[in-house]
Amino acid sequence: MPTARLDKAICALARYGARAAWGKHTSSAAVAVSDARQGGQINKFSCLVYFFSTATMAIAPRYAKSHVYNGPAGLSSGLKHTVQLYLDYNCPFSGKLFRKITGEVVPLLEKKSLLDKFSFVFMNVIQPWHYVGSGAYHEVALAVAKVYPDQFWKFSGVLWDNIMTDSLSYDKTKKQVLATAIDLAAQHLDNVDTEKLWEQVAVPEGGQNQLQKDIKYFTRYHRTVGVHVTPTVFVDGIVVGSIESSTEPEKIVEILQSLLD
Repeated sequence: MPTARLDKAICALARYGARAAWGKHTSSAAVAVSDARQGGQINKFSCLVYFFSTATMAIAPRYAKSHVYNGPAGLSSGLKHTVQLYLDYNCPFSGKLFRKITGEVVPLLEKKSLLDKFSFVFMNVIQPWHYVGSGAYHEVALAVAKVYPDQFWKFSGVLWDNIMTDSLSYDKTKKQVLATAIDLAAQHLDNVDTEKLWEQVAVPEGGQNQLQKDIKYFTRYHRTVGVHVTPTVFVDGIVVGSIESSTEPEKIVEILQSLLD
């Protein structure tokens, strides 16, 4: 394998990678990958790794208003470092990390004038061993994300404050758990029309509710990247195992800061 040609291919990928992830110069990046593959320099698996890493494991645009958290600083121009939080509402450790990120890490980053360099992305993970409580909570959360996207993060905190453990859901039907979550939305969020949420989660005769596409999207996503336990944290498409629910906020900031360009 000619080293010079391999280096050239890698440089081409690096040059166009980040911009291609955001829909710019996509054709140029694809050409770079195609040329490298035809030259025998990189195989199909390497191409997949490239696309996953340079795209920083971004989320579908339809979730941008609900699942991407930029803190009080709001959006800024340019590509940010993406911190993906793979979380389950039935996991108390997910709740612990969620509160730590939103309540302590974000203010620390803001204090250091670093918040505008990061976007925190919520990734819904329905754990099958908690399927009743977890599944219903995620469905209502995704309903809120659709109807009231600016209240999704707030509602997520509410769900962890009222976690539906397996023992609590044992004698309940899915519809009863859905009702509990929708009632929580009505109690804690602003100007919520519960009928609109029920329209999202209701299952018509012989059909599916309006959230199947969303559930499948997030399930396929975390299966694709190999996330099995919650919480799991990725930064720019790479798992960061040193960030856990027990990690001190200052240490999380230190880790994130070390990953800056």
